[in-house]
Amino acid sequence: MTLERSTEVGKFDRYAQSYSQAHAASVRASGEAPEFFAQHKLDCLWRQGATPAQSVLDYGCGTGSLTQLLAGRFAAVAGYDPSALSLR
Repeated sequence: MTLERSTEVGKFDRYAQSYSQAHAASVRASGEAPEFFAQHKLDCLWRQGATPAQSVLDYGCGTGSLTQLLAGRFAAVAGYDPSALSLR
């Protein structure tokens, strides 16, 4: 189990360097930039009744583009990702 987990984390670490470019390429067909989708996720939180007094966890935060958008809008924001390289 430990070896399998380290292999999976390694995949995320290898992907961290090119994540922004890969994400932009994956949404290009929509005609929108990645920031549009981060804003959409924030808007979904507001529609679900989230309030600025709440704490938010961005689980699987990757390189933190959504986490940065959430920061300053909620009482506390934390991000989790298995890739230490992404978190840097």
